[in-house]
Amino acid sequence: MQTLTESSALVEHGFARYDLAEEFGIAESDAVFESLRAEFVDLPPDPYATEAGRNRRYARGVFLPWSREFSWIPDTHFGEQGWMNGYYQAERNPEYVGVVRKLPAWCGSAVADVGRSATGGTASS
Repeated sequence: MQTLTESSALVEHGFARYDLAEEFGIAESDAVFESLRAEFVDLPPDPYATEAGRNRRYARGVFLPWSREFSWIPDTHFGEQGWMNGYYQAERNPEYVGVVRKLPAWCGSAVADVGRSATGGTASS
């Protein structure tokens, strides 16, 4: 666990990479990891960048490392659009200032598998 006096890779570089095995005890051969990886095989086109060739789904969750509790924030159903999640960047994205973009939600099986793995067998949804 990082202390307040350490500088994180996220702060230093603007991104951070995590080792699944080290952080969560998940190996690449783990069924949960395979379920998560499968989620990226058939991503739908980004409805906000159809010409860019960008594909994405979006899910929101909260992980409390001190208690190893993980909960998914529920998806929202938008009629013909299906299950979506709001994606909001405030003023940090000049293309969509103040806009909540609705992005396709993850598939149910991957969400359930990842939640169970992070909590050691149980997850809230």
